[in-house]
Amino acid sequence: MKINKTFGTTLVCVTHDLNSAVLNADSIIALRDGRIVFTGSPDEIMDEKILEEIYSKKFSFANHPVTGQKLIVPDKVE
Repeated sequence: MKINKTFGTTLVCVTHDLNSAVLNADSIIALRDGRIVFTGSPDEIMDEKILEEIYSKKFSFANHPVTGQKLIVPDKVE
């Protein structure tokens, strides 16, 4: 992120780690089956209804202890 702020260069990062994305990105694009299904801010994507629509599953959340950012927590193993 230092390169982005210092040089004003746009960086693109492709990841499957949504928590990492919301902690580091200014904007997020989500794909499903090769198609864009979401564009918006990290705060906007961490919405239960939006994530359920993208991934066809429910998620549990907790807030990051330092930043307060909403994050996905692992499913309970039964």
